[in-house]
Amino acid sequence: MLEQHFAPERTTVAGSIASAQSLLASAHGDGQSILPCGRGSRLHRNLPDAKPDRWLSIAGMQELLWLDVEDQTCAVQAGMQVSALQELLQSHGLMLETCTPGDQEGTLGGMFQAREFNLLEECCGPLRDQVLGGTWLLSDGTIVKTGARVVKSVAGYDVTRLFLGARGRLAICLELILRLRPIPMLHWYRGPRIHAKSALPAPRLRVPIDDDHLLLAFADFELTDARWTPLPSEQAGLQLTAYLSEAARGTFDTPLPADSAWLQDLAEACAPGAPHLGGSR
Repeated sequence: MLEQHFAPERTTVAGSIASAQSLLASAHGDGQSILPCGRGSRLHRNLPDAKPDRWLSIAGMQELLWLDVEDQTCAVQAGMQVSALQELLQSHGLMLETCTPGDQEGTLGGMFQAREFNLLEECCGPLRDQVLGGTWLLSDGTIVKTGARVVKSVAGYDVTRLFLGARGRLAICLELILRLRPIPMLHWYRGPRIHAKSALPAPRLRVPIDDDHLLLAFADFELTDARWTPLPSEQAGLQLTAYLSEAARGTFDTPLPADSAWLQDLAEACAPGAPHLGGSR
């Protein structure tokens, strides 16, 4: 995937925190700007105009650091693909409550550091709610740890939320502590959009199929409304995958707007001198 977006001579794949720090030190000496890129699968939508001197990919950092099945939390390196983590969790009956474009190729860091939309947001909240903490690399090579491995934590200012959504401009995501949930039993239905609001309770997933029809998935609940046709999980899964593939190519949404002035100023202030985490100017 990387080869489709970047010149190899300007992209370094880090396999460890030490190698990522080494690249930043090198860039600092050369006065170069840097942005993280993961596997590059979301940049055409999330950072379409970015032109840093160097790209830093953390796609080489793919380790599951620990998993607490009882507490339903885990820590994972941000270069792991979303689909790979879901496969590891499935054997424990757990999942990360995300259903986003680019899950097959994209990294966890790329998903959480951009304002990606999540089909599960209606029932599970925004993506950032799945993150309890993380390990971050500032532009001067400093390592910062934020949050905690417990779900309920009120220890000071929530710096994790400051970094999430900044698209790598304030800090590069290296590791994430994530909240997990048990995998629900889903019942799938297809029906007209005009009847969607009559389906109760609220669906776990609402997937547009075409201009007139939707896929709805209910957790542990079977719909008895005759206007909705039950679908086998395999068939519904294929239609969901097709929708997410189109969304990953940018078919249904537009690239995010340019960084606001305050974010550009803050990114520069967090990295006085060169390099800075950025490159859209």
